[in-house]
Amino acid sequence: MRFNLLSKGLLALIFVSVFSIFTSCDGDEPAEPAVKDIPRDGLVAFYPFNGNANDESGVGDSANAIFSGTPNPAVLTTDRFGNPNSAYQIEQDNSIEVLDSEKIRVLGDFAFSAWVKLSTSGYIIDTSRHYLEFDQSTNEIIVRISEDATNSIYLKKVIANPGEWHFICATWDETNQIGKLYIDGQLEAQENPSLNVINTTGDAMYFGDYNFSGIIDDIAIYNEALTSPEVESLFQQNITK
Repeated sequence: MRFNLLSKGLLALIFVSVFSIFTSCDGDEPAEPAVKDIPRDGLVAFYPFNGNANDESGVGDSANAIFSGTPNPAVLTTDRFGNPNSAYQIEQDNSIEVLDSEKIRVLGDFAFSAWVKLSTSGYIIDTSRHYLEFDQSTNEIIVRISEDATNSIYLKKVIANPGEWHFICATWDETNQIGKLYIDGQLEAQENPSLNVINTTGDAMYFGDYNFSGIIDDIAIYNEALTSPEVESLFQQNITK
């Protein structure tokens, strides 16, 4: 009798354990968010700023960045997801520089993008001929796409709340001669000029210069003009590596 009671007790315990396992795996548990990577086709360099300014694209030789300016270099800070040491705070007297290499030279189609929190006017991304700029006096994002000193187009859009996180992307389609400006995944300006933007000269690329101050993160450089779905995918990115 004691054996039977013990056996029944063990069976009951097993049943409760199995039931707990199955109920813990039901649909009431919150699902993990889907991983959304950046588009990889045409990617040249990617700077997630996870503790450093290295190029994490995995494409060719790394185009790692260095710091310039005084008295202190850019400082690591919290990114838009709340991760510490995963974005760079840049003040007016410093910037991040990528030394010239064939890898980062614009040879026709391109796309530049960055996540930013903006404080003062300056260049977000500067390739000498082409740049993303913030104008504090008008709260405008400005894209300059240039053939030379006299042949350029300027795409502009006023943004609300520049001190909050925004996604900025500029694209250039050399074949179809179309320049576009996207903000937070939405197409905000475009122009169809006649330009030849192929640039083989040796110029460094800068992040946060010409008196810029603010926070910069997840800079991506492409040698293709991203499509609208690709820009949306880049905007929805939730991994930074």
